[in-house]
Amino acid sequence: MIHYKNALSKLKQNKIKIKSEIVTVEKSLNRISSINVNSPNNYPAANNTAFDGFAINSKETIKINNKNQKKFKIIKTLAAGDNPNIKKVPKFSTIEVMTGAIIKKPFDTIIPVEEAQFFPSRAKPKYLIINKKIKKNNFIRFVGSDFKKSEIVIKRGEIINSQHILAFKTLGIKKIIVKKKPKIVFYTTGNEISNNNKLPNWKVRNSNSYYLKSLLKNLPFDFVEKKILRDNDLNKFQNEIKKNLKSRNDLILTSGAVSAGKFDFVPMIIKKFKLKYSFKGAYIRPGKPLMFAKFINNKAFFGLPGNPISSAACFRFFCFTIFAFFSRDERK
Repeated sequence: MIHYKNALSKLKQNKIKIKSEIVTVEKSLNRISSINVNSPNNYPAANNTAFDGFAINSKETIKINNKNQKKFKIIKTLAAGDNPNIKKVPKFSTIEVMTGAIIKKPFDTIIPVEEAQFFPSRAKPKYLIINKKIKKNNFIRFVGSDFKKSEIVIKRGEIINSQHILAFKTLGIKKIIVKKKPKIVFYTTGNEISNNNKLPNWKVRNSNSYYLKSLLKNLPFDFVEKKILRDNDLNKFQNEIKKNLKSRNDLILTSGAVSAGKFDFVPMIIKKFKLKYSFKGAYIRPGKPLMFAKFINNKAFFGLPGNPISSAACFRFFCFTIFAFFSRDERK
């Protein structure tokens, strides 16, 4: 029997080291980023307008007031995606701009279309009438206001979500270095366990596997459920362990058959293999009948209690601890 804090200490000493791999952004959802990912460029890449309206040079409005109005000639219309270069901009000129259009000098401020006054009419506008001083930088989205070049988009160790993917795609990031998904194989044990809906009162529904599958669905793990092991399946279980030790699975899980009863065969079978470390039983409630073993080839085993609440508690408070997604020699 081992105390909880001591158990955690032993688990940290026997962690499974998880390597990294490169995946496309499209396949990175719910994966753990292995490094800090920095923005490769500024976004927006240039100053642009946040409103539909008219771009003007604010300096040309300094002396304008209601008694000293000025007409600005509309020389061009720019939409988002249009080339913003204009060879020559006459004084007191304006360009009609749609949201997202690039704003270049000498233009430096926007008059929203709702506030614009036209000559000779709104229906056939040729000039924009200005009757007051206009401040610089009105309704401008500045270069790098969303992301500055080299700014961290996601930190090492963070789980990638849909917002990160939006940022990656916006910034042109195509591939991400992530931690590989640990592979977990799970066996429910016991003659009483059943997958049937209608049960006699001496049977128990197989709920532990559904809990684990639902818990791990949106986490960076690959979970495989195997067929139920019955109380007389000792040889079958031993052969399954042999197969798993040769496979790419990282963690072997069982629920049930870890206590001290006649049919609690799991500890006996596990101890037949070469182990780096193991303990059986923990001073916690619920979840006292727990077993952990670390094999000599970086694979690990947890024998969870059969009781659903105890099984869930042990998985939550012990199993996550075994994975070393990062080690000291990795780049910070």
